Amino acid sequence: MLTVERDGTLPLELLVTSGGAGATGLSPVAAVRDAATDGSYLDFADGTFKTSAWTTRQAALTELSASNAPGKYARRIALSGVTLPAGEHLAIEYSAPGHGVSHELVRLERTSARRGALMALYGGAIWIDTVNGSPGTTLGTHGTETAPVSTLADALTLAAALGVRTLRLEGTITLTAPLEDYRVIGQAANASVASVSPNGQSIDGSHFEHVQVNGAMSGRAHFVECLMTSVTGLSGVAYRCRFAGTGPSLASGGGTQLVGCVNANAGAYTMPIAFTGAHNLVVTAWQGALELASMTISTCLAKITMQGDRLVIGATCTAGTVRASGIGAVEDAGGGVTVEDGLMLPAGTLRATVTADMAIANSVAQLLATLGAGIVRTNIDDQRYEFLSPDGLTVLQSWPMATAGGELVTTETGVQTTRGAPLL
Repeated sequence: MLTVERDGTLPLELLVTSGGAGATGLSPVAAVRDAATDGSYLDFADGTFKTSAWTTRQAALTELSASNAPGKYARRIALSGVTLPAGEHLAIEYSAPGHGVSHELVRLERTSARRGALMALYGGAIWIDTVNGSPGTTLGTHGTETAPVSTLADALTLAAALGVRTLRLEGTITLTAPLEDYRVIGQAANASVASVSPNGQSIDGSHFEHVQVNGAMSGRAHFVECLMTSVTGLSGVAYRCRFAGTGPSLASGGGTQLVGCVNANAGAYTMPIAFTGAHNLVVTAWQGALELASMTISTCLAKITMQGDRLVIGATCTAGTVRASGIGAVEDAGGGVTVEDGLMLPAGTLRATVTADMAIANSVAQLLATLGAGIVRTNIDDQRYEFLSPDGLTVLQSWPMATAGGELVTTETGVQTTRGAPLL
């Protein structure tokens, strides 16, 4: 396959032989087709690709030299004067009367300088605004931040031409074909102005950020700070996403991880997550009440870490394993599910423990404050050591100066130096 730069020169070269020698004196022609189509050909007269009404669809090739290069015919096309299609490939179709036809595939490659300028213009992404954008696939004109395109189809055409896989979205798009290995980023951090409906199409390997994702999907994808509304076929990773609507249902097979996500349904106490087959679900730091539904296969596994609310194992759960930890309560309304909740701390127990610890801490704090300001004196009359309140009026504690026998005492001659516990 021949590779040429998009603003370079396309060589059309054909070698025709007969009986092992170059065939001279022929009048071969060449046509250049957009390889992404069946009928879009270059009109050599005006440098544009058309599907009909060509002035010159086939251009004549010139024999280089009957004596020095017999049978070799050529023509040069300056691509700077050609409006090239957005795709990456051209097909050259040669025809030599009496000698059949041949084909050659050409890959169009952008020069580094022009590519760098285009990447700077686009910011590494194609921009879509389905409300205020305009249709068009001219690279350098359409799909920029200031001139977004209005359709996903135009955006994908421009992305292929520029060689990027990032789409900046404002508005709503509904997929009619797979969208795999792309990054789709909404233009608002709260996912309020960008919406994607996978419509059952594969979004495998794609990354969505700050967008609202609605309805059925397939494939494994990554979601960051998205609003997930009634998503079905969920598989992949969701980080700090809000879940709303009827709650997600998981894909049959595979695994899903939800990290720092929240129940966003106003007034709804629990957010259901439904299994549709064997699936490994890992939920970390979930905020709000959560319900597991339709766990009916023994290989279903849910590892849930709660943050102060309840985890409900629904009545439709009849098999599988749930491993719960964190702070909250587990309510098992199902049957046949193995529940491992030894690491779950009920919120009420935690509150009681914290309250008791705070009371102890307050008592200790008060005692230390008193000790720091109290008065120590020797009562000769009563032969006792005394510890008084800061005002000197109340005896808080006292110790006898004489031993009562049995106390731990270390003495020197006539002098007591160490005493045991006080007599209360």
